[in-house]
Amino acid sequence: MRDDYAEAMEQLLEIVRRDQNFRDHAGRQDLPVLFALFGENDPRVMRFREQLCLALG
Repeated sequence: MRDDYAEAMEQLLEIVRRDQNFRDHAGRQDLPVLFALFGENDPRVMRFREQLCLALG
């Protein structure tokens, strides 16, 4: 199993962009879990947090 978290985050972000209500808000709920796992200073977190805000905006 690969640990390709950036790809997983990209897919979750795409879910949010397409349908924020998909599977009980899966993308919107799961991305913050990954953010917490990696911490605030992780470059992936900074990148995807900004993109999530734009998608929800």
